[in-house]
Amino acid sequence: MAHDLVGGIVMHPPILTERLHPARIVEALTDRGRAPRTSTGADLNQIIAAVVPPVVDEVLDNLDITALVLDRVDIDTLVSAVDVEAIVDRVDIAAIVERLDIDAIVSNVDIDAIVRKVNIDAIASQLDIDAIVSRVDVDTIVYQLDVDAIVPREARSFQGHRAGLVTRLAAGAIDVGVVILALVVCYFVVFAFLYLLDPRNFTAPRPSPALVYAVGALLLILYLAVSWMGNGRTYGDHVMGLRVVNRQGRRLHPLGALARAALYVIFPIGLLWVLISGQNRSLQDLVLRTSVIYDWEVHPIKPPLDPSQA
Repeated sequence: MAHDLVGGIVMHPPILTERLHPARIVEALTDRGRAPRTSTGADLNQIIAAVVPPVVDEVLDNLDITALVLDRVDIDTLVSAVDVEAIVDRVDIAAIVERLDIDAIVSNVDIDAIVRKVNIDAIASQLDIDAIVSRVDVDTIVYQLDVDAIVPREARSFQGHRAGLVTRLAAGAIDVGVVILALVVCYFVVFAFLYLLDPRNFTAPRPSPALVYAVGALLLILYLAVSWMGNGRTYGDHVMGLRVVNRQGRRLHPLGALARAALYVIFPIGLLWVLISGQNRSLQDLVLRTSVIYDWEVHPIKPPLDPSQA
C-alpha cells in the first residue's frame, strides 16, 4: 500500500498541474515512439505490394512448369500411389447429378453447329458395312425375341396349330383383293401408255372377260408362289397370322410353291376339304403334303432339307 501511494505521488505530484505531471510526459514519449513503428510498418507493406507481384510474375513467365514436372515428378509413381477406388467411393455421384441442370446444358449445346462440323462422308467411307453385317447373327437375334410379347395373348394357344377354314378363307379374300388392286393398277398403266402414244386416236381399252381372268389368274399364281417360297406367307396370311410350311415345318421349295399356287387358282373348291379333314388340310395340302399353321412369330422359317421337297 505504501509503495503504491509513493508511486502515485511521484507520477502525479499535487503541487504541479495535470499537464506537467511526470505520467503525462511518459505517455507523450510512448506515443511518439509508437508512431514511427506504425509508419515503418505501413511503409514496409507498400514496399512489399510494389515489389513482390512483379517478381512473382517474372518468375512464373520464365518458369517452364511442364519441364519442371516432367523432370522432377515421377508420374508413374504418383499415379500408382493414387487409390482410385477410394476416390471414387468418396465421390457422391447422385449429389453431383442432382446439382446438374441438364436442361441448361442441353439448351447451350448448338447441335446444328456440331452436325455441320461432322464429316458424314468421311465417317461413312471408313465404315465396312459388309464386315458389320457379316458379324451380325440375325437368326440368333430373332430367335431370342420374346415370342409371348409378340403373339397376341388370345392367340397363344393356337400358335403352331393348323388353321381352320374361316381364317384361311379370310386370308384368301385379302389376297384376291390385293390381286384385283394390282389388276386395276395395270389397267391404268396401259390406259396411260396408250393415251400418251396417240392422244388423238386414243380409245379406252376394253379387255375381254376371258383376258381379264387369264391375266388375273396368272398374276395370282405368281403372287402366291413368290410369297410362299419366300417367308411362307402372303399379305393375307400375314394379316391373319398364318404361314404355309412343308411336312418338315420348313418353307416350300419354289416348284412346290408354284404347284400349290396353280392348284389353288385352278381348283379353289379344294379348300373346302378342310371341313371334312380331321387335320384341317385342304386337297392341295394332302397332295403336296403342306400345312397352313397359325404363326405370329417374326423369325424366318428354315429352307427345305433338299430341293426335291415341296
